[in-house]
Amino acid sequence: MTSLYRRTLADGKTVWYAKIKYPDGRRKSHNTQTSQKKEATKIAQYLQHELDRGRDPFANAKGQDSPTIHSLVEEYLEERQHQWGERTGELHQHTLKIFMEVVGNLQLKAITKKHVSQFQAALIKRGARNRLKKRLRPLSKHTLNIHLRNLRAFLNWCVRENDLEEWNPPHIHEVRVPAQVNRDYYKPDEVRRLLEAAESITQNGVSIRTFLVVLSLTGMRRNEARSLEWFDTTRKVISSNVGIVDLDAEQIILAAGITKSKRGRRIPILPVLKKELLNAFPEPRKGKLFPGIRHDVSIKFNRARDAAGLRSLKMHNLRDTFAVNMLLSGVPLIAVKQILGHSSIQTTIHNYAGLLDMSDLKQALRKASTSELSTILSTKN
Repeated sequence: MTSLYRRTLADGKTVWYAKIKYPDGRRKSHNTQTSQKKEATKIAQYLQHELDRGRDPFANAKGQDSPTIHSLVEEYLEERQHQWGERTGELHQHTLKIFMEVVGNLQLKAITKKHVSQFQAALIKRGARNRLKKRLRPLSKHTLNIHLRNLRAFLNWCVRENDLEEWNPPHIHEVRVPAQVNRDYYKPDEVRRLLEAAESITQNGVSIRTFLVVLSLTGMRRNEARSLEWFDTTRKVISSNVGIVDLDAEQIILAAGITKSKRGRRIPILPVLKKELLNAFPEPRKGKLFPGIRHDVSIKFNRARDAAGLRSLKMHNLRDTFAVNMLLSGVPLIAVKQILGHSSIQTTIHNYAGLLDMSDLKQALRKASTSELSTILSTKN
């Protein structure tokens, strides 16, 4: 506890002193060197703040012990919580909890590369809990890198906030993850069989067929489609975490808050999709399109896929299906890139150029042969 009292010095000046009490019972007075109580109060609050963080505000700068992990973790989480979403905050808290279990309440400057290696080994040994099946599974490299990045962010924050520029935290190397993702797509006949099987499969009493149609004809990710709401002319402010379906303008507007790249985008509504939505959702059309669709809808998708006797692809491959069909239909690559929301056209080329087989290429060339340029060239000959 820090308190203030006033004292008159030998030269006749009156100054304020701050009297602090250490957790171990020791007491110490500090000359604030000011006659203004307001300034002295600020100094006293700073001294108390340093004590609450486990530091000795009067220690010599060179001999001062660095703060401990436990005291810094609590302050870090409290300060950054408002900047994170709920899920991000839980991940940071989980990361630092495991780190404290591994290294204990060490002083910050005592952390070495060896402790980081022990932390990484502990993460791999613990595994990860599957939220759907409620059981442990091997920790993926992606999840491991998330924990390592969280720890690196915490250590860098400690350096900035505690004036420890002379201390270099141990370098944290992320695990190399292969860039190649399992990309594949369904042929049109396979999509038809999938939708037929999905007709009888429901989640919360709602058929998942229309949800799969939206994914197949827009290239949206699962959570982007789950956030869709009908356009409401009476709404003055649109949330940054929803997507708006405007049938009159024939477009879907995705807010930046729900996209992977954190950049909003617009997706045109194809006539076949508009017809599907009009049939599936009679008037009045208000609120969410898919209020009954949960994050575990992929389980229902797998059931429909198996019932249709299709290859074991994932729901995300419907996005690949949309992209490939757009390319085969002659849609420019730059347009596909914009609809999918890729950060660069190289991503679109890398993801989908290798998916086209010889029959796909022949189909594309047959369509190209009917173009105006092909007609002109054939006339010349």
